Amino acid sequence: MYVIVSDTSALIFLTKIGKLSLLQEMYKQVFITEIVASEKNLPCIGVLGVLLQAKREGRILELKSLLLKLKESGMWITEKLFKQILYEASEDI
Repeated sequence: MYVIVSDTSALIFLTKIGKLSLLQEMYKQVFITEIVASEKNLPCIGVLGVLLQAKREGRILELKSLLLKLKESGMWITEKLFKQILYEASEDI
């Protein structure tokens, strides 16, 4: 389990797609500001990074539907990034 820093948009969008609990399952501690990250030299991670890691760990079975839900919820994801995330998750585009 890692300690991470997330911005509030990750919290908002994970809530919108019903996956906020992934943060508690996957990480020991979650800080919300980048100031803490720079002070403690911690990695920053966004919602796509959390979902990709969850897929790799088998916590979610399919990522594409969640990415589509994020887009429907108002999260802006470029087509290039959408395809890259699916590629890294070994999912069909």
